[in-house]
Amino acid sequence: MTEQAAGQRTLVSLQINAQPLNEGQLDVLFTGVDAAGDPLTGSVMVLTQQFMQSRDNLIQAAAMMAPAPVGSYGQDQARVGLNLAQGGSGGLEFVFTVAYPTGEPGYEPPSLRAPVSSAALTRLADGLGQIVQGGQKVVDWAPAQ
Repeated sequence: MTEQAAGQRTLVSLQINAQPLNEGQLDVLFTGVDAAGDPLTGSVMVLTQQFMQSRDNLIQAAAMMAPAPVGSYGQDQARVGLNLAQGGSGGLEFVFTVAYPTGEPGYEPPSLRAPVSSAALTRLADGLGQIVQGGQKVVDWAPAQ
């Protein structure tokens, strides 16, 4: 487990709920839950090809265990970011961020972080693939499993 700076929240679980909109588009609600049980949510429209690219990014990151962007979704209202960052003890941390346009200088969007293993990244990649290719609508992912 990595040490987290003051004010950082630990990601315990991430749910991805995807509903088809049009051909090649999904309405996706991302819900991250922190260690205190508080949710962080962002609802965005995602192109299916973006999810497939994110899946590929996760597979590559799992193989290399190196920091990398996974995916960034949304344009007008909320923006959801999934990234891998270097953790405090040299391992990788998964970072889930939800940003809303505020117009305020110095705005820091809320994020949840969790140490991850190669196996955890592979499970998330499989879940994204199931949404696009398998018609699955909900993926529940826990980075610690």
